[in-house]
Amino acid sequence: MEENSCNTQDTQEGNLVVQYIAPTEIKPYKSNPKQHCEKQVTQIINSIKEFKFNNPILIDENNEIIAGHGRLLAAKHLAMAEVPVIRLV
Repeated sequence: MEENSCNTQDTQEGNLVVQYIAPTEIKPYKSNPKQHCEKQVTQIINSIKEFKFNNPILIDENNEIIAGHGRLLAAKHLAMAEVPVIRLV
């Protein structure tokens, strides 16, 4: 059998871990070029209401957003106590 060239090792460092933290602990990326209009945020709010929060916000080691600014805005609008995040370091 031919060895797969992709790294598929199941190591502790390679696993993604979903954590739950307060939205107030998350910092928007200051240079984020994308601005979400009210309609987009409303769509995200409705999606969270219907399907729950199933797409974690990606943050760095300083809790700064890598991806998910719209989800954070929606979570704050919904007064969520905690949101799922994946910390990429």
